[in-house]
Amino acid sequence: MEDQDKSGLNEVMETLDNLEGVLIDYENSLKAGEEDTSGIHIIFRYAHNLKGSLGMLNLEYSSALIHSLESYFDLLRSGKTESSQEALDLSLKALDLIRYSLHQEKEAEGELQNLTEGFESLIRFSEKMKKKKGSFSLSSESLLLLKEAAGRGETVFLVEKLINTDIAREDYETLPIYNSIQEIGRIIYREPEFEEIPKNRDQTTVKILFSTPKSEEDLFFVIFDPLKQIDPGEFLDNPPEDKPIKDKIKKNLHILIVEDDFVTRHLEYSILSKYGICEVAVSGREAIVAFQRALESGNRYNLIVLDIMIPELNGIQVLENLRIMEADWGIEGLDASKVIIISSLSDFDTISRSFNRQSDAYIIKPFTQEKAEKEMKRLGLIP
Repeated sequence: MEDQDKSGLNEVMETLDNLEGVLIDYENSLKAGEEDTSGIHIIFRYAHNLKGSLGMLNLEYSSALIHSLESYFDLLRSGKTESSQEALDLSLKALDLIRYSLHQEKEAEGELQNLTEGFESLIRFSEKMKKKKGSFSLSSESLLLLKEAAGRGETVFLVEKLINTDIAREDYETLPIYNSIQEIGRIIYREPEFEEIPKNRDQTTVKILFSTPKSEEDLFFVIFDPLKQIDPGEFLDNPPEDKPIKDKIKKNLHILIVEDDFVTRHLEYSILSKYGICEVAVSGREAIVAFQRALESGNRYNLIVLDIMIPELNGIQVLENLRIMEADWGIEGLDASKVIIISSLSDFDTISRSFNRQSDAYIIKPFTQEKAEKEMKRLGLIP
């Protein structure tokens, strides 16, 4: 086995051990009736790093399994599902099976796929229960507003805003998201009410149902929190006909290209500009300034294409700073900007280090249309 492979294998085994430890600690906290919400975030982080490391070892089925585990715990930490012993049992079985595969030097494909399907079933069940509840229990007044909006041909959206549970009532009642919605439409319903904010975790999600005559593409530059289109038929007995749900495709991405070489920068711009608005930084410090301004303006980057060998701060240092800034703003997990590292460096240590610093993909130069589209599709940026 080559030294790089040995190094990668050792790193995977260490992460497996760390992930198993926090899973057991979390399970013990549940049994004691004191759910450790911080543990959920740590589990998610370890799973994210492990997924990248397994991918670098070309362990496709193991990486897919951990991706499903990561997705489940991302739902859990955002309050979109509830803890279950079944999920914990699946998680611990997953780690044992991956260890077994590593020792056999061959993936147990069938067993790994079965566990992956187990996680996917849990995720689908969470979504099914959410839909079954209609996400809301609408009052007669809210139902009337919804019916009127549907009759006018307006589109109905659900936006989810992450807040700290220790928020003051005045701040809760004057969240900027309310003004943003009222500028382009009408609020139909909101939950929870201030008195119903759960106090057993640090953060929770405010769900706001609203209607607007604007398209989802228009809202891309107005609403910056997770957004999805809703079928009024989930709530109305007789939903209006001929009002099909539009495709939920984000066509106007906000992209930052960080590259100091003119030729490469021009190539990346020509490929990526067809997917949205591209901005350029030619050094590490310029990238950090651009990212900070995007956060402050509310127009965050969907995608950052980041070279490693750039002036002032290298790409790995920039990536570390970006993730710290996002954490300071309460932006984590699947809501964070997607970062694709672009580099001519192909050694395992560099690639592994980029995934450990929470990059989402790594493309070895040359940068091509095919490579870009493959990763953007995998990351859910394009259909």
